[in-house]
Amino acid sequence: MSDKRKVLLVDDSRSIRTWICHGLSAEYGIEVLAAETFAQAKEIVGSSVEEHIVVALLDLNLPDAPNGEAVEWVLKELGIPVIVLTATYSGDLISRLRVSGVLDIVLKRNPLEIENLFASVHRLFENFHRTAMVVDDSASTREMICKLLSRVNLGVMSARDAQDALAQLDESNPPTLIVTDFNMPGLSGDEFVSRLRMRFSRTEMAIIGISMIDSPETAVKLLKAGANDFINRPFFEEEFYCRVSNALEMVDNFQRLQDASLKDFLTQLNNRLYLFQFGQPIWEKAGVSGSPLSLAMMDIDHFKSVNDTHGHAIGDRALKHVARVLRRELPQATAICRMGGEEFCVLADGVSLETMLLDMEHFRAALEAEPIRLDALDLRITVSIGVTDATLGSLDEMIDDADKALYRAKENGRNRVEHGNTPL
Repeated sequence: MSDKRKVLLVDDSRSIRTWICHGLSAEYGIEVLAAETFAQAKEIVGSSVEEHIVVALLDLNLPDAPNGEAVEWVLKELGIPVIVLTATYSGDLISRLRVSGVLDIVLKRNPLEIENLFASVHRLFENFHRTAMVVDDSASTREMICKLLSRVNLGVMSARDAQDALAQLDESNPPTLIVTDFNMPGLSGDEFVSRLRMRFSRTEMAIIGISMIDSPETAVKLLKAGANDFINRPFFEEEFYCRVSNALEMVDNFQRLQDASLKDFLTQLNNRLYLFQFGQPIWEKAGVSGSPLSLAMMDIDHFKSVNDTHGHAIGDRALKHVARVLRRELPQATAICRMGGEEFCVLADGVSLETMLLDMEHFRAALEAEPIRLDALDLRITVSIGVTDATLGSLDEMIDDADKALYRAKENGRNRVEHGNTPL
């Protein structure tokens, strides 16, 4: 289904159509079904039964639909989210649209709003892979908010109070977003948010508090407890969608920051911090279960000579080349990390020392056989590798033992695999 998901765009401005089509395609790979008139849009919809239109971007004043008729038709006949494109925010028609189910109203004159539109559309596509939970003791309120969240393609869970929500969270994967009432029987909204934040960080979950009590104290309690945002009821749907989008964007931004701290910028492999942060629990689990765990340390042979002879740009290509071959030849590895400089590490959970030695030899041979193509020559890169397993006392000891085996590989001629002190 995902490869058939499209966007419907209807606007009589060729420049706007070109801008939006190119922006969505270039930045996110999203395909747009574009029309100049309302009539053309109907033809596209009628002939695109195999496509799944995720959202419609509709000009408010088309030549053959000057008073928002296209918006009304799409909402009624297609039942899909609508983002309105307009030259002005003023007028009674805009006011009516704000209570008609429109997700957003975008001012076409503002380049920043058009750029933000691209991210909003992308989020609607990403929401198919996300879940939200609504927590409220009012059944009608839960139903209303669940309906709003479903309209932006989020999977929806609901709970009648905080205790019900916590019980569900114990039994299922946590949602990316929780929308919770402040006044509930049992645990109050701020107490509930505090408990959530003990379990789920801002990189994992966004929380929006809602209340009919128009009091600054209510908002402060929820925000101090760990909520990302607060909304007073009643609210415009457009406001609700903006706040949901902003909350999900916070999660994305936190995750991007976390990913950046745990990834090597050049090779896009995990880095040394990742190995110690996530490798230690893996090592501890292997010690408890008795399952095999192997680790390899490797170093590019004569890397200083590569930099000195060919320059650092080619040295960077060599590092990326090794990373690419590692990912390709060792897809089963638990973690592949660049430790720094020309040194790499591979951690393999459930893999015995004997198998790891064979895997490393296979990788070493594949790397040697695949030169880097330069203008004047083929540059062959080789690595020396040391391998050990989890019979040692700690993850640090494993790394140290593999390092010693790596240096033996270098002393014994380089471009070879040696195992550590653990007997085979």
